Amino acid sequence: MQYTAAQCPGWPNIPSYIRVRDGLYNSGTKYSKQCLELEEVPQGIPVGPAQLSLRGNLIRNLTVGSLNHLTSYGIIFLDYNHINSIENGSFTGLSSLRNLYLSYNLLTSLPSGIFAGLSSLDLLIMQFNQILMLSSDVLTDLPSLSILTLTSNNLTSIPNELFTNCLSLQILNLNSNKITSLSAGLFQGLLDLTRVDLSSNLLVSLPSGLFQGLTSLTDLYLSQNSLSSLRPEIFQNLTSLQNLYLDSNMLTSLPSGIFQGLTSLRDLYLYQNRLTSLPSGICQGLTSLQTVLLHDNLLSTLLPEIINSTLYINQTSSPTELTLSLSGNPLMCDGCVSWMKDAE
Repeated sequence: MQYTAAQCPGWPNIPSYIRVRDGLYNSGTKYSKQCLELEEVPQGIPVGPAQLSLRGNLIRNLTVGSLNHLTSYGIIFLDYNHINSIENGSFTGLSSLRNLYLSYNLLTSLPSGIFAGLSSLDLLIMQFNQILMLSSDVLTDLPSLSILTLTSNNLTSIPNELFTNCLSLQILNLNSNKITSLSAGLFQGLLDLTRVDLSSNLLVSLPSGLFQGLTSLTDLYLSQNSLSSLRPEIFQNLTSLQNLYLDSNMLTSLPSGIFQGLTSLRDLYLYQNRLTSLPSGICQGLTSLQTVLLHDNLLSTLLPEIINSTLYINQTSSPTELTLSLSGNPLMCDGCVSWMKDAE
């Protein structure tokens, strides 16, 4: 696509959580060559500014030497181009580069070695490409990587060894792909991981131990998959988890004790599944819980103890204020009305 002046994406609007983390975005030193129908990275770009934007052009390839005059830049925006290939060695010498944006291009694969030279890269955003395949060692040259976004590509699988050298990873966005399965050791050693988004994929099950050891994880998105069941131990020891999204799946039941030990959990999203019942004590011990969304399931009965354990999470203190959604269920249990009145 070629952009007119009115259509030009403009200077990138960076998410607030990135600006907070990185002072580069507040430096004010920017250089722009946006929406000029450039077919290659131009020469003559000045040395000094922290941010360079080449977005909205017609660049198709990154080749060896095409970026070697950009060694002073900490942030480079190459999004909204037509990039369909990156030669090995294209980023050689860019050891100061911290953030790289390659979204809205035409990349179909990420082979080994294409990120060689980016030893300081902290953030890599590649959403809205057409990536089908990731080499198992494509991230080996990115030991400082803390944010990786591959949202809205065509990935069907993730190599088990992909994150072996990314021990600083904190935020991982793999949502809106076509991933059908994940290996048990995929996240092994990622002790700093705080957010994992796997929503809007084709997952039918989660292997035992997938999230084992992720003691820093606060946000886990599993919405809009095809999960029909969960292993009892799948969320075990996720003591920092605050938000758990399981909505819009095909869950028919939950194993007893599945949320046991999630003492930091605040929001639990289970709506738009096929749940016909809930296990006794489903929320027992969840002392931080604030929201439970169960609407649009197939719950026909609801035992009093479920309401009680939900509304009176911590029996040793005053009841916790909780948002509980049950609309869209065919509830036919005796006394439901009185329980709900008691909860008001």
